[in-house]
Amino acid sequence: MPISKKVILLIIVLNILTVLGLYAILEIFITDRFAAIEKNEILQDLSRADSSISERFKPIVVLNKDWANWDDSFNFVSDLNQDFINTNLVNETFTNSGIDMILFYDKDGQLVFSKISSILSKEETAKLAEAFLWLVSSLNKDIVTSVDIPKSGLVANNNEFLYISAHPIYPSVGSGEKNGALLMGHLVNSEDLLSIKESTKLEFSIKNISDSRTSYGTNEVILDPEQSKQIVGRTKITDFFGSESILLKVTSPRDIYIQGRTAIRYVLLTTVLISFVILVSALIFIELVLIKPLDKIVNEVALIKDNKDFTLRVHAEGQSEFRALSENINQLLDTLRESTGRLRRTNESLTQQSQELVQKSQELEKMNQFMVGREVRMAQLKQQIKELQQRLGEPENNNA
Repeated sequence: MPISKKVILLIIVLNILTVLGLYAILEIFITDRFAAIEKNEILQDLSRADSSISERFKPIVVLNKDWANWDDSFNFVSDLNQDFINTNLVNETFTNSGIDMILFYDKDGQLVFSKISSILSKEETAKLAEAFLWLVSSLNKDIVTSVDIPKSGLVANNNEFLYISAHPIYPSVGSGEKNGALLMGHLVNSEDLLSIKESTKLEFSIKNISDSRTSYGTNEVILDPEQSKQIVGRTKITDFFGSESILLKVTSPRDIYIQGRTAIRYVLLTTVLISFVILVSALIFIELVLIKPLDKIVNEVALIKDNKDFTLRVHAEGQSEFRALSENINQLLDTLRESTGRLRRTNESLTQQSQELVQKSQELEKMNQFMVGREVRMAQLKQQIKELQQRLGEPENNNA
């Protein structure tokens, strides 16, 4: 594989690993942080909704306190005088105060007087009457006689809710021996819920869970099963009787989480774009600074190899490592050229010596042939002399 492709592959792999690593970090740490912030926000909304319910009905609590710490109320529990009824327990009292029912209990826990509002619609009056009867039946002697300090809260009867405020009855000085308990109640209606929603800017609801088989926790945060882009916070509210029979639920859009996820996507997209720019820039840089000079050196070396001309030179500009490489290659070429020259001269010398050796060998061969011919002629001559002596009959030694 060419070095350029290896570098490109390396850069791509590094960019992918960078994006994946960044995504893992953002997903593990940042996303969880947004989820924690979202949970904290919804829990704060739950607390605000709970406080807003109490704030909505605070005037009833204040009115209850004023009436309970009043000599006229203190005496009314004992004498049930009609003047108190005619003067104070009239329709205008219910209209102006917002209460829907009022109950006077003596110190023995017995209901001595009660009245419900008659200014409501027929449907609301029926609901109020049903709720009133249920409340009276639920307020036993022990509950009423235990009202030593002011207490208030919601109570649930089926799908209807009452806000009840109870206060021990004292003289106007606000202390001394109590003479019973005064309870005031308000039937929670859609107008109350709408007012709370507008003041808190929250989407909330309350639910009676006294007979529910579903187990609910306190300060739970879950995703809305019907709307994935909404989160639900819910908590159990302690009612007037001290029982956790009411579920408060706040539904909120997942703005924080969604914005966090959007921010993460923008970060990842920006990282990808930056990585792409870096990749392109790196490729251009590698091409101009590394690949192109290296290809030039490779091509010049190939030209020298093809021509077998060691006088040619490799050229590189600047003061980079490629210049040092080209200088080393040129030095190598010089060394090769010198070595080739010496080898050529040595070959020429050896060729000349070889030719001289061949020439001398030929001369020796001729001389050898001459000597061999001479010896042959001498042997022939000796043979002729010997034959001649034999013919002449002379002794052989005289011839010697």
